[in-house]
Amino acid sequence: MDSSAGSAAATAARESYRRGILWMLVATALFVVTDGMAKYTVNLGIPVPQLMWGYFTFQAVLVLLVKGKNIVAIAAAQRPSMQIFRAFTLLGSTAFFFIGLRFIPLADAGAVFYLAPVIVTALSLPILGERVGPRRWLGVVVAFIGTLIIVRPGSAAMQGGALFPLAGAFFSALFHLMTRLVGKSDGPFTTLFYTAFVGMVVTGMVTPFYWVPLDAEGWVLLIGQGLIVGLGHLAMIRAYGSAPAATIAPFAYSYLVWVTLVSVLVFGDVPDVWTIGGTALIGFSGLYILHREKVRAAASVI
Repeated sequence: MDSSAGSAAATAARESYRRGILWMLVATALFVVTDGMAKYTVNLGIPVPQLMWGYFTFQAVLVLLVKGKNIVAIAAAQRPSMQIFRAFTLLGSTAFFFIGLRFIPLADAGAVFYLAPVIVTALSLPILGERVGPRRWLGVVVAFIGTLIIVRPGSAAMQGGALFPLAGAFFSALFHLMTRLVGKSDGPFTTLFYTAFVGMVVTGMVTPFYWVPLDAEGWVLLIGQGLIVGLGHLAMIRAYGSAPAATIAPFAYSYLVWVTLVSVLVFGDVPDVWTIGGTALIGFSGLYILHREKVRAAASVI
């Protein structure tokens, strides 16, 4: 009887892990679609503040559609000031990434931006008080080398604006660190509520100074991008609710593959050997750091 129950529990756990992995792959694919739409929208000449307004406003609409009946309870955060600060880090991250899309190919911007999980490791000690061992520091150093290979300081790539997605990666790292902190006291939908509504309010105050009239295509892009990124966040919530972070986080690096394909197939931007090599270093370093975190969690020390 006990053996049967244990087997059933193991089977249920495996199914839950599979669902978590699938949800993470779905979330990552949706984020790639969103970034591709952002690149296309920026190329149309729509100002970044207006683009960000749609990004956050229609996320807020999606939150209302999904959780409208419980919106008062969801808005009751235990640490609202920290939630608001977290939302501002996402605003900074999104702004710098979108500005960077004006100057460099999507694949380059996406690769540099995906330095964020590695920066999280570097900032874990001063912000979270977590010990970072020498092997994970090695992963951090290798990832930064990969970034330097992509942007090549002094080259046209750097002069063209590669610093913007790099700045976005730092803000994104702060965003992920704050997500860990607020996750200890607030539920995921509360966090998503603050992300969407703070972004909507702040961009709503700035956007009127930059607003340009939109045709039907422009509105479809703005609305679609906000709804799709909102669905991506919901898929990620489902992913982390189905399996441990150490199990599903590596699958987020599929972003680097898909964003490169979108850059090539949609925008005709074929990465050079430097971008491919740097992207590989960032991806492998991120996966190695995730592996070391899993080992550390199991053994309590590195």
